[in-house]
This record gives sequence, C-alpha cells and structure tokens, in this order.
Amino acid sequence: MDRDQIINLIRNTLRCSCPDEVFHTISREGPDNQDILYSMIESADPKAVAGVDAIVSVGSKLIVVICGTVKEEDLAQLVSKAVSVRDRMNFNRARIVLKKTRISIDTVDRLMAKFDNRVHLHTLYDIEVV
Repeated sequence: MDRDQIINLIRNTLRCSCPDEVFHTISREGPDNQDILYSMIESADPKAVAGVDAIVSVGSKLIVVICGTVKEEDLAQLVSKAVSVRDRMNFNRARIVLKKTRISIDTVDRLMAKFDNRVHLHTLYDIEVV
C-alpha cells in the first residue's frame, strides 16, 4: 500500500477528516516492516492480534489497524489492544479496518459501546483494501 492508497483509504473510504498536515508523516508497519507499533500489538495475547495485516500511523495522530479475517469473539480484545496502543503512543484516534470479516451492525454497536469515541471500527468486506 503506497502513500496515495493510504491517504485515499483514510480520507475517502474511512471518511476521516484529519487536516492535511497530519498526512505529512505516514508509516506502514506489517510483517515485512516491523516497527514499534506492530511490535506492541504483536506482543499481545494472540487472540487480540489474530488477523492483523498491517498498522498505519499517520502524523502521530492516527493509527489504522488493517485486519484480514478476525473471529467475532476476538474483536473486543483487538479493539482493546488498539485503544491501549493509541493511548500509550499519544495518538488522537484509532481506526480498525476489517477487510474480510462480516459482522452485524448490532454486534458493532454492542462492542463499540464499551469504548470511547476515539476508536472506530470499519467493516469493508466488499471493498478492496490493499
């Protein structure tokens, strides 16, 4: 995923309204490029990180956790870990992208009610996320 694809995902698909200056620094961590954010999530309970494909940090303000298939029963741990990383790294927001997991809106609402409004869960099953 290159810089333009990341910006397109965040701006157009996830509808994030971050100001332009936030996008000056973009870092993508994944299995081939493990940096501190990926390492922090990788060191968690395996159920909390099952399916994590990559983490994108944007301007030290936003982290985007991109996941493949995640079991519904593991979502709460995944969101909790993303919130923990967000808070430890002093980011403003965390967005979790589920690209191969179908989940009902009722389940998302029940799950996300446990967390603050600075974490968002996006299900993009029918949208290609590189």
